[in-house]
Amino acid sequence: MWRPLPNKSSSTCGRKDILQIREYQTWLQAYDEARGWDQVAPAHTFLHLIEEIGEVAREVEYLEGYRDTDDAEAARARLAGELADAATFLYKLAYQCGVDLEDALRANMVKAERRFSVEFGQAEIERYLHRQAEPGAFAEEGVTGGHHPVWESAEKVLAPNQDEPQRRKGREERTRKALRSLRPLRLFGLIYSVNRLFMR
Repeated sequence: MWRPLPNKSSSTCGRKDILQIREYQTWLQAYDEARGWDQVAPAHTFLHLIEEIGEVAREVEYLEGYRDTDDAEAARARLAGELADAATFLYKLAYQCGVDLEDALRANMVKAERRFSVEFGQAEIERYLHRQAEPGAFAEEGVTGGHHPVWESAEKVLAPNQDEPQRRKGREERTRKALRSLRPLRLFGLIYSVNRLFMR
C-alpha cells in the first residue's frame, strides 16, 4: 500500500507558486482573524489537532493493510486530506503561541545534522531492520509491518528461506498488534467529536 514520495525537486525548481512555511502560517492567521477564529483557546486548538490525528490513524490503518480497502489511491487521497487538516491545526497552535514554524524547523534541521551523523543513522537503521525481523518486535516498538517497504526489505534480507505462508501470517499478526496502538488516538478523537456536539 505504501509507496515512496516522488522527488519533485527538479519539477519545482524555478517555480513561483511553491508554498512557503511562513507564507502559509501568515495566511492562516489572517484567515482566522477575519472570522474571529483566532480567539479560540490554544488548548482547544490542540484538542482539534488530536482529533485530526485520530482521523490520520484511521487512514493509516487502511494503507498498512489492517483494514481492507479496494481503492488504495482513494485511501491515500483521504490520508492527504487528513494530514493537511492536522497540519492546519499545528500551524494554528504555533501562531497562537507566538512560534514561527519556519524558524523552528530551520533550527531543528541544524540540531538534527549535529545530533545524528550519517554513520550513526546507517547503524541505527541496520539495528532497526534486524530488530523488526524478531517475533513480536512490531507490537513492542509500535512499528507496523504489513506491506511497508522497509519490512519487505528486511524480511528478504534476513529470512530468505522462511516459508511464505508462515511469514505472511506472522507479518499480519504483528501488524494487527501494532496498529492497536493507534486506537487510543482514534477513540480520543471520537470522544472529542461527540463532546463538541453537546457543547454547541
